[in-house]
Amino acid sequence: LPPRPALAPSRSIQPHETVIVDCRADDAVLLAAMYPKTRYNIRLALRHGVRVRMAPHPVCPADFSAFWDLLAAAARRDGFSPHPRAHYRILLDERSADFSNELFIAEFGGAPVAAAIVNCYTPSATATYLHGGSSRRHRAAMAPHLLHWRVMQEVRRRGLAWYDFGG
Repeated sequence: LPPRPALAPSRSIQPHETVIVDCRADDAVLLAAMYPKTRYNIRLALRHGVRVRMAPHPVCPADFSAFWDLLAAAARRDGFSPHPRAHYRILLDERSADFSNELFIAEFGGAPVAAAIVNCYTPSATATYLHGGSSRRHRAAMAPHLLHWRVMQEVRRRGLAWYDFGG
C-alpha cells in the first residue's frame, strides 16, 4: 500500500466571531448604539431613494435571479466560491412553523443592488444572515446598510430578539 498522506488542518471557511444585535429596543435606541458612519449611511440610502423589500414566498424566479446575480458579483469581486445555485433555491423553499429563510432585496432606481438570505428561527428568537451579495454599481447609494437596518426592524416586528450578522 502507498503511504498515507500526512494530516493537516484545513483552513476554516466559517467565521471565528460574529456580531449579534439585540433588536428588542426601539429604532432610536438601536440607531444610537450604531457607529455614527453607519447611521449616516442608512440616512444616505434613504435620501438616495433605496427601497428594501422582503420577497414573498415562494420566491419568484426574477427575485431569485437577482439574488444569484448579486451573490455571483460579490463572489467574483471578493474572491470566494458560492454554493451551487440549487443550494440557495432549496434554502429559500424550506420553512416550517419554527423557521423560515427570507430573501431581502434592496433596490435603487427599481434595480436590485443588494440582497440577503436571512434565517428566522423562532425557538432561539434569532435571525441569522446566511448569504448575500451586492453590486459595485451604485455603491454610493449605501444599499447594504439600509438592507441590514430593515432586516433588524423585521426581526423586531416578528417578535424575535437577536440579529446575528453571521460573522
